[in-house]
Amino acid sequence: MDIKSQITKVLQHYPELHFNQQKNTLEGTLEIDTNDFYTLLIDLTPWNKHFPRVYELGERIPNSIDRHVYEAGNCCFTTPRLEEILLKTKIKTIAQFMQHILIPYLQNNSYYELHKHYINGEFSHSNSTQETYQTLLDTTDNVLILKVLFEYIKGNKLSHKDRCYCGSGKTLRKCANGNHKRGYDMLQYIDIIHLKKDVLILNNELEEILKAH
Repeated sequence: MDIKSQITKVLQHYPELHFNQQKNTLEGTLEIDTNDFYTLLIDLTPWNKHFPRVYELGERIPNSIDRHVYEAGNCCFTTPRLEEILLKTKIKTIAQFMQHILIPYLQNNSYYELHKHYINGEFSHSNSTQETYQTLLDTTDNVLILKVLFEYIKGNKLSHKDRCYCGSGKTLRKCANGNHKRGYDMLQYIDIIHLKKDVLILNNELEEILKAH
């Protein structure tokens, strides 16, 4: 679907938003639940290499990294690698971004306003690389994660019939009810340059941990 058609579909579904063609932005009010509104500026310029940059203008979300807002004021939705995966798998249109990324993010903030914590948990910003691969590979063993990524980068990729990387003895397809295969398969959507960069980051983090102990 071309970008013009995508914008038209969004405006039809969210009538309180309007498109500023000169600035390439969607602007206005978005209702995420009954009587729950957010005033937004949605910069479409990064799309679709990245998620649109979204700015919450009603001062409901503090400009703080602890509340998942970058210093520049735009919202932080997920980690860079998970964003990369989502853009190559589930989020192919602006409408899908609105439905599956932006609105849940705002709903999560509304929940935080009432309960002072997020309903679905959150990634930390200091350890986001580590937590990304812990989530994907369903393990907190950072040494194992490094080994899996290193072998993957070298081209030694597992098939669904191979023994799982976790050491359970089960095939990758059957291990952890298929969770390990699903997470491992997601690695294919991460650019190899990014994988190499992340291996260096994870290795440095692990070395720091070992030094501290």
